[in-house]
Amino acid sequence: MANDKASSALLARIADAALKEFNRDDLYVAQAPAGVVLGDAQLNLLEQLEQDRLKDSASVAQLVELSQIVDCIQLSPKEFKRPDLDPNYLSDVFPQVMKDVEFLAAPMSEDDRKKYEQAQAIMYEDPPFIKTSAYADFCILRAELEKKEVARVEMQQNLQNMAASEEKTVLESQLADLTQLCKEQQDALEALDRAHNFRTAESIVDSAERKIDTVPASVTKALDTIEIFQIANPANNVTHVACSFFPSHLSEDNWVPLKLTPADITAGLSAGDHPADSASEIDDNDIESIELEIQTLVCERPWLWPALFNNRHWNWRTPSRPISTGDPDSSDPGLIPAYIHGLIFARNLTVKCKPSAPPKMQMMQMHLATTAIKPTASFLMRAIQPKMQIQPAAAAAPKTLSVSLAPRAAPAVSRSAVMPAMVRARPVGPAVTALKRVVVRDHRTGTTTVVRDHRTGTLNSRLVLRPGVLIKLAARGRLVDEHGQGVYQAMVGLKTPTGVRRVTTGSDGSFTFTTLALGRYAVTVSKAGFNTVHGSITVPQTAPLTIRMQQIASCRVQVRLVEQGDGAQRPYADTAKVFIETGGRRRIESMDGRSEAIFSLPPGGHTITVTCPAAQKISPPSARIQLSAGQQPHPTLTFTIDRAITISNPEIQVLGFLCRRIPRSPNPEKAAGTGG
Repeated sequence: MANDKASSALLARIADAALKEFNRDDLYVAQAPAGVVLGDAQLNLLEQLEQDRLKDSASVAQLVELSQIVDCIQLSPKEFKRPDLDPNYLSDVFPQVMKDVEFLAAPMSEDDRKKYEQAQAIMYEDPPFIKTSAYADFCILRAELEKKEVARVEMQQNLQNMAASEEKTVLESQLADLTQLCKEQQDALEALDRAHNFRTAESIVDSAERKIDTVPASVTKALDTIEIFQIANPANNVTHVACSFFPSHLSEDNWVPLKLTPADITAGLSAGDHPADSASEIDDNDIESIELEIQTLVCERPWLWPALFNNRHWNWRTPSRPISTGDPDSSDPGLIPAYIHGLIFARNLTVKCKPSAPPKMQMMQMHLATTAIKPTASFLMRAIQPKMQIQPAAAAAPKTLSVSLAPRAAPAVSRSAVMPAMVRARPVGPAVTALKRVVVRDHRTGTTTVVRDHRTGTLNSRLVLRPGVLIKLAARGRLVDEHGQGVYQAMVGLKTPTGVRRVTTGSDGSFTFTTLALGRYAVTVSKAGFNTVHGSITVPQTAPLTIRMQQIASCRVQVRLVEQGDGAQRPYADTAKVFIETGGRRRIESMDGRSEAIFSLPPGGHTITVTCPAAQKISPPSARIQLSAGQQPHPTLTFTIDRAITISNPEIQVLGFLCRRIPRSPNPEKAAGTGG
């Protein structure tokens, strides 16, 4: 039996984990058919540092392609669709929908209508044009008071910037007089309000006359200036509205581990499925476990207002097709049946086989590693055929296959990288020595900033920035111990004007802070068993920061990892973790890529355990050791790892598209059956 059960079970688990994060019933997970995925070029681009992403026309072209993929309107939940002409792009259809939407006034009950009429009588003789004399006085007094408050604040600011002088004394006197006048007018305003209840009446009228869920001002502004969000391919001048992501990068802390057992795989094949045997696939019964980590990035669109899709208080200005019929199987499901809400990434996909797996597996192509997921009826995935070798259990070489299916996709496209509009770069003026950035034009002020490559003096790109956009860069570093090895799971705190941001280091001690404004930031690094380190990071960086940490405990123990091969032992230098338990506290260290490590520990008893995803058996499972101060030489613990037949893909890959299903149009009587 081929691994249809495993594929089905894995797909169901991924969808369940991704949807559980959002706790919504209008989301589904779609897989892309072969050839319609994020390509190698786009994912390679996402790995690059933020300031290098737009430095050439090829990078811009790849960003345009990425924006087009996540902008596709979806017709069916069975598979991802990329439009040619129909369905269209969300950034094309939604602005047209918003132009044709007319909101209705809020309906009122009989009690609300009486309150509304009473409030109008308090303020108007002939609403809304002729005010009562008392309300007119109230409005004039309030406007005058607001102007005086503005003037008073300006005088206070000027006073703070003045040195002691005769002018300062005069200004202080004027400020005191103005403050007293403001107080008197405020008292008069309060007296008028107590006598007539104008503010309460205004609140009642505003509430009754407002539109139901009108478009937020920020969305209206974004729709009016949507061209600012466009990015253009300089080679063919193809433009597309860019999409940013939240979080803006794949964070080490956000990976969610998933594991499937044989019981999960047995239950994975639904009734009615009839898998076919194949010599190139794993038998489901030979799989001991499937492990991977997933993470979701949500697409952010400042110009999209999803609340419209559930709003029932609007009509079309002119007849139109419905936004959605709620039926994906319909011949005309509507203008926007569904759209892409996010991307699902996976890494460290590992298929571990049972010791009883037959030797023939060394010639197999294993679908769970070569395609990540085998195509099924509801979740389709691309087919990739990398060259690979699988070693049987008795082979001398390590029995782990590492297959690179898709390039790593480290930080995703940031808001500051994709929001600007791109046009073809042109030579300008003499060379300017500055940071390696671009030409920036602010349409509000008409100012232009010219920034060239500080090495070549050539202009890399030309950006038209959205008003208010600030350049934000990433800061990177690595923590190492006194032996030069990476420090795992250390806490790195970076102090910003808005608070302290914290990240933990990866297995090699590396860490990254994204979207930082230019400047200098204080950094504090801490981990149990190490001295706390204080330092700073300057943005932009010329090179990643290296921080050395000193272990403070007086006793040392060496951990060695070995494996069997050809009847002899050899160093094991694959993925492994060391767990050190002392007095109820647990310390975790990484030994990825190294077979030996020295750890400093306090005197006393310690239990040391080694785990390895590729291991079928580790001997001993754990070791108990007693350390004393000044103990020489320091003890060595050796763990022997017996590998299982394992197929692994550590690379990051896009497994699926998280899509949002649009419910039936709230005004079908106005939309259905009409031309558009």
